[in-house]
Amino acid sequence: MLDHPHTRRLIDFDRPVGLFFVAVLHFLPDSAHPHQIVRTYRDALEPGSCMAISHVDNETAPERAALLEQVYASTSAAGQARGRAEIEAFFDGTELVSPGLIYVSDWRRELHDTSWSPAQAWVLGGVGRL
Repeated sequence: MLDHPHTRRLIDFDRPVGLFFVAVLHFLPDSAHPHQIVRTYRDALEPGSCMAISHVDNETAPERAALLEQVYASTSAAGQARGRAEIEAFFDGTELVSPGLIYVSDWRRELHDTSWSPAQAWVLGGVGRL
């Protein structure tokens, strides 16, 4: 995909770009090697590029995460929630931008009026800069 002519026509990988893995990686089981996929894309980026990731957390509300995995197991897009350390590992090779890996409901809270608790938001998100 990175070397496809259409991709190269639309994206100049010789300049910093933004890469978004938003609500995507939890649909890739470990057997699909999602950390390697992220590394491949990250390695194609120039310094100054940013990578945003959001991912379902299986530690804050484990029963909810297990139910999600069970529901998606019967579909064509099996899901896999991951723990904080596994999600943070997607950012290897980048510097996490403040405020770091946090619940998405807390991201830039000053810009919105959300009162979700971590148990309601159980999705972690962050931005890494190369």
